Amino acid sequence: ADELIDYLVRRIDRSAEAAEAVVDRLDALHRPVTRVLARQVLDGE
Repeated sequence: ADELIDYLVRRIDRSAEAAEAVVDRLDALHRPVTRVLARQVLDGE
């Protein structure tokens, strides 16, 4: 989990709004959050 958080922190804008938006998108998928899924969300897939 720590590695995933580090991955996300290095790639999203440093604002509460950006973090909340990424978390909302990940949560909406109702899937276990992995680095691959996080990359897909960040890439807009």
